[in-house]
Amino acid sequence: MPALSDAERIARREVQIIAREDARRAKIDAIKVEKARKARERDTEAQALQTKKQIEEGERARRQEVAEKRERSIAAREAARQKDAAHAGERTGRQDKHASKYSKKSVLLLKEVFDEYDGDGYGTISLNEMRQSLIQKKEDKARAALQSKDLAVRQAAAGIDIADVVEPLFRTLDRDGDGEISFPELLAVLFPLATHTEMETMLSWVKKGPQGPNELPLTMSEEQLSELRAIFDIFDTDGSGALTLPELQAALASCGMTRGEIRDLFESADVDQRDGHLDFCEFVSMMTESEFL
Repeated sequence: MPALSDAERIARREVQIIAREDARRAKIDAIKVEKARKARERDTEAQALQTKKQIEEGERARRQEVAEKRERSIAAREAARQKDAAHAGERTGRQDKHASKYSKKSVLLLKEVFDEYDGDGYGTISLNEMRQSLIQKKEDKARAALQSKDLAVRQAAAGIDIADVVEPLFRTLDRDGDGEISFPELLAVLFPLATHTEMETMLSWVKKGPQGPNELPLTMSEEQLSELRAIFDIFDTDGSGALTLPELQAALASCGMTRGEIRDLFESADVDQRDGHLDFCEFVSMMTESEFL
């Protein structure tokens, strides 16, 4: 191979230098592109995090606003209820202070359940009484499941039963920790928002002793009594001031009750010597103790 001239060597060296410079610039450009790409990714991630943070803050603010609105609504309803109760008209010479936002029927049903567990009838439920009652109910359910052809019933009976957690349940209901559950304690757990007056009212509903035949229920407001008076006057077709059995049967015929059921309802409400008539007080008692209210 012939030797290169000086000019050729210089030209070749310049080509090599230019090639190396081009490669260096290409590498620098590639590094810049990669840095730019990573910077864009970081910006995108930062923006995504910022957006997520804004969404979370907005959601927290919305939940807080909803919670505050709910609390204000509850407070407003409670204030309105107390105002209505405070301005209710006097009945039988005294202010009615026994209004309650809770259903009398629910409280009476709860008392029936409580009495089922109160085995000795002392008015309180011990841990042993609760355990024995729940175990008995569990065994009854198991026997019923064995006789059932329904797979879902048998599977439910084989699962965890409330009898399996009787001790923590008992401790939750035994608020004063004296080893016994009283009915007021049960009410306090199930109706935690009840006021002191409402607790007294609910307890008065379950006190033993019949209500007098000529006494109106203390839990009725003037508005409720006015509505019942209007219904009573409609049922009292002869305007005698008392309802007869035929009048009540005619009025309740559209309610789906049989004439025999209406007769039983009438006779149970006619407490003043069974005179064959229902006065307004007896009518009010009948309506409050039945499922019509």
